[in-house]
Amino acid sequence: MSTGASAAGTSAADAVDTSTIGIQRKKKREEQINRLIAINASLITQLQLQTQSINDLLVINKQILDSTQKMDKHIDFINKAYDKITKSYFFKHILG
Repeated sequence: MSTGASAAGTSAADAVDTSTIGIQRKKKREEQINRLIAINASLITQLQLQTQSINDLLVINKQILDSTQKMDKHIDFINKAYDKITKSYFFKHILG
């Protein structure tokens, strides 16, 4: 009979241990989920900042491209004017 009593006592202790382990696992999972949520929120914030930086850089890049195209047109104009001057009748006879 003492064997039966100790077996009953052991199963009750096992049930308590199993319940405690289950609660601990649940708390650990909740902590992990909370950490993942915090990391996700941080990544979303970083993504928003990077998106804003990329948009700012795109605006700057467009301004640089526009300025470069204006300068290119200006240089082409100067080169064409210089070619006209060097091929002109007046310029050829002064140096010729």
